[in-house]
Amino acid sequence: MASARAPVPPNIFARDLRKPSIDCTSAAEDGSPVKPVEGPEAPSTAKTSAVEPKVMEIKAEPPEADQGTDWRVPFLDYLIRGELPTDRTKARWLARQAKTYILYDRELYRQSPLGVLQ
Repeated sequence: MASARAPVPPNIFARDLRKPSIDCTSAAEDGSPVKPVEGPEAPSTAKTSAVEPKVMEIKAEPPEADQGTDWRVPFLDYLIRGELPTDRTKARWLARQAKTYILYDRELYRQSPLGVLQ
């Protein structure tokens, strides 16, 4: 109700809490541990190690596309050359799914119903 700023329905009682609804001292007497909070962004007391972080090697060029495992190949074949798989079920599925893709500057993009390229 508060986030929507909607009116409060009848027979529902709402109130703003100005202080904590529980008593921290009674929780400590029950035996449950209570840590004092120094603020919303209290500094961490965990010690950091002096170990040098490891850096992963990143290849600048994308890997070569494998014709057998690249999912884009059938879509590109259909959109560029109009070729469909020989299996009728796969051909119907591909033709239906290809309607959501578009080629733009030799790149394959998925087009949302509003026309946004993703």
